[in-house]
Amino acid sequence: MKIGELSAATGVSPRSLRHYEANGLIEAERTPGRQREYPQETLDRVDLIQQLLGAGLVSNEIRPILNAVAAGESSEELVAELLARREVLAQRLAGLSTAIKRLEEMVAIARSPELHCAPAQEFPPRPASTRRASQPR
Repeated sequence: MKIGELSAATGVSPRSLRHYEANGLIEAERTPGRQREYPQETLDRVDLIQQLLGAGLVSNEIRPILNAVAAGESSEELVAELLARREVLAQRLAGLSTAIKRLEEMVAIARSPELHCAPAQEFPPRPASTRRASQPR
C-alpha cells in the first residue's frame, strides 16, 4: 500500500509515517518510481506505535518493543524497562495531582472573599545594622 493509503487507514500523517521509517520503526519497499510501498502488516505496526507513543514512550524506546513483538518474544529486560517508564509516569502524575489540588485551593480562595487573607500590615523598615549586604537600602 502507498503512503497515502497507509495514512488514511491509520489516521497517521504521511509526514509521521516518513519519520517512523527514518527512525527504523517501519519499513517500506520502493517502486521503480521511488514511491514507498508498505506491506499490509504495517497497519498493525503503526497502530502499536501509536499506542506506545500515547503511553509516553519515544522512538528509541519503542524500537526494541516492536522488535520483540515482531519476533514473538519477551524479555525480563524489556518488562523492567516498561515498568521503570511506568514509574516515571506515575511520579509525574502524582506531581500533577498535587498541582491540581493546590490550584483548586487557590480557586476556592479566589471565589470566597471571606477566605482571603487580611491585608498586609505595614511594618517599619529594619534598622540598617540588621540588613544583609545583598539587600537594597
